[in-house]
Amino acid sequence: MKVQIPTYKGRFLRDYLNTINGILKLTQTEIKVCEVFLKLDLDNPCSKDNRLKAAEHLNWSRAVLNNSIKSLKDKKVLLYDPSKKIRYTFHPLVYNYKANKVLTFEFKTADGL
Repeated sequence: MKVQIPTYKGRFLRDYLNTINGILKLTQTEIKVCEVFLKLDLDNPCSKDNRLKAAEHLNWSRAVLNNSIKSLKDKKVLLYDPSKKIRYTFHPLVYNYKANKVLTFEFKTADGL
């Protein structure tokens, strides 16, 4: 079965994140933070400058934003590698949102359903 999701350019990112949220299990606040970081810098989302811009855009303190970043890290939406220059990157499902205009989901069950 194929399900089409109507969207438009200005809302595509939010619709995409909401669609894959069944896998990611994010809150609406986490989706909003993810969307802001994706729009700021896809390749280095959590740089110091981007954190400041995101906190300002969301009208939050840096401490509140850092709590959301930790939550995204715990849910493996933001991947952390302290050995790299760019320590935070997005999970490939999120990072490749521009390329994923068509997604196919396959359900596998352990009980052979």
